[in-house]
Amino acid sequence: MTRKHLLAAVLLLALGACKSLPQRSSMQGAKLNQQQRTDILSACAKFDLRGKLAISQFSVNGSDGGNGRFQWHQENEVLDFHLSAPLSNQTWRLQGLPGAYTLTDSKGIASQNASAEQLIENASGWSLPVSELRYWVLGLPTGYVSNASIARYADGTLKQFTERGWQVDYQSYTDAEPRLPIKIKAVLSEFGKTRASVKIIVHEWSACQR
Repeated sequence: MTRKHLLAAVLLLALGACKSLPQRSSMQGAKLNQQQRTDILSACAKFDLRGKLAISQFSVNGSDGGNGRFQWHQENEVLDFHLSAPLSNQTWRLQGLPGAYTLTDSKGIASQNASAEQLIENASGWSLPVSELRYWVLGLPTGYVSNASIARYADGTLKQFTERGWQVDYQSYTDAEPRLPIKIKAVLSEFGKTRASVKIIVHEWSACQR
């Protein structure tokens, strides 16, 4: 994976779900409705997940992309995201909170910006919805989503929604409550053409704490 693709992928992490949840929740075994899930996940101030992602970019010159493994730690507004590409033996780390982000490569070279979106765009040319990803990986839309664009499964979990040009599809969820995504695909379209796509598979979630 090239530096450009790794930088872009760091941002996209964007968009984790879960294979297993810790057996600590008082809701374990109980069937929740979607409003209960939303209330629990909206209050989730701290979580950890790991998995892999694949990213593709499409232009008039064709398509390009790459893949890697990630670890994501979120605590309130503070993000700490690691991405590694085994084939190129490179690693990247995105850290910070709104107003102060740092992106560090495997050589220890760091770039800083008040906006994570701007930091990635400056470094790679990609425009990606970094702020929204925190919610997308939990199976939550943000306030920018029109209710008309939301589709749900029979149990109320999100199936699909569109936000700022991105169509986000939830392809699989964990069975444990509160149900969380295992597979997510997000596609960015412009003027009827696909500009970028991201696929995320989460291998493990750790405790979601309030």
